[in-house]
Amino acid sequence: MNTEFGKTSLLKGEMNFLGRCPACKAVFCAEKATILQKDAQQTLFHIDCVSCKSSSLITLSIGPMHLLTSIIVLTDLHKSDIVSLSKAHAVTSDDVLVLHKYLKSSQSK
Repeated sequence: MNTEFGKTSLLKGEMNFLGRCPACKAVFCAEKATILQKDAQQTLFHIDCVSCKSSSLITLSIGPMHLLTSIIVLTDLHKSDIVSLSKAHAVTSDDVLVLHKYLKSSQSK
């Protein structure tokens, strides 16, 4: 996914797909939505609820036959945290093995 950190310019019809806050059920405000990543098939938004101040991540995906799927997840991450994490290197199996060996050796001491 390309990183496209910025404010959205959502049309009224697109806003309906962002849904409601999972915490308080208030309708999301388009001005609080920020696009974090976007490609041809998927868009990742970060949005703050104006009613309860909770933050959510929303993924809009276009599937076969142009069906739109929306997934909303509450988060305690700030939008800048998500951008930083997306730039971090992926955890490899070697990383996991090194951590496992370290934890095993620290338990035996």
